[in-house]
Amino acid sequence: MLTTSAHAVDIKIDKQNIALSNIIIPKTYEQAAQTYIHDWQKTHITATIALPYQNRFGSQSAIITAKNHHILQKDLLRQGLAILFPSGPKTDIIADLKQAEALAIHEKRNIWQHKPAPLLQKNITEDDYYQFQIITGTIRKAEKYGSIIYINFGDDWRQDFTIKVRSPA
Repeated sequence: MLTTSAHAVDIKIDKQNIALSNIIIPKTYEQAAQTYIHDWQKTHITATIALPYQNRFGSQSAIITAKNHHILQKDLLRQGLAILFPSGPKTDIIADLKQAEALAIHEKRNIWQHKPAPLLQKNITEDDYYQFQIITGTIRKAEKYGSIIYINFGDDWRQDFTIKVRSPA
């Protein structure tokens, strides 16, 4: 089971910090991903910024490509060192990123070698908040109340596993 926090990653291109769009990297794989990125940049010296945009935190985000058409985010997903987290403008690249991630899942690479987390059998404390988990299960019910969507994996939301998601209004 993998339980960790995950976040976006910045890299430096031409002395500029760029956030890698559309992926997050679990903290437990951060060092492996950083090593992979470092080696990737040495191999693909001519990396360029494609589809740049400003993310919600005001940072420059982009898809990073090389002249040979390699895409850094796609390569990280293919290696199982990142998780798809669509966060930029809607583009055709998302389908390619999904395909790379699906291959890593099928081959159980890195992040995906872990067994799915069992449903939590304990009382959740604040220490359990803001953790990253891959959850598999059958959604029994989903309800929207105001701006919150509740996704229930059991018949009794008070006793079973529920995910709470803010909807975009």
